[in-house]
Amino acid sequence: MSYTALLFSLLLIFSPVQSDEEIKALLQQKLVAYEAAIKSKDIEGLLDMFGPDGAYGNAKTRHEIRMGLTSYLRNEIIDFSMFTDKISVTPSLANHMGKFNQELIMNGFKKKNNGKFRIVWYKYADGWKIQYLSMEPDTSN
Repeated sequence: MSYTALLFSLLLIFSPVQSDEEIKALLQQKLVAYEAAIKSKDIEGLLDMFGPDGAYGNAKTRHEIRMGLTSYLRNEIIDFSMFTDKISVTPSLANHMGKFNQELIMNGFKKKNNGKFRIVWYKYADGWKIQYLSMEPDTSN
């Protein structure tokens, strides 16, 4: 067995296993951090939350995600909130669903927009990151 394989095996054996409740609490903290990054318009902080193969709606590459988020952050964000409805977890994957509320000024017009979000979190070597994020506005109004 190579040194790298041995080291990897030891890391797997001795790495602490998180309970479902610990994972859910951590992902809830990450959701709060995402919300704060939106409010502070921290594009680099937002991008750091995505995994290397992360996607934001139809944006599949890092450049496309950056362009989509940058476009959104050009608006004046009056309020942005996310609320968890449900988190389902496995040791390396989590499905996080909830609702969002936002109020912003877009193209000179004040707009309120509520809807649902879904985040698929994946546990990469450097921690939990967004593998997929979608935000679907409520169009029933």
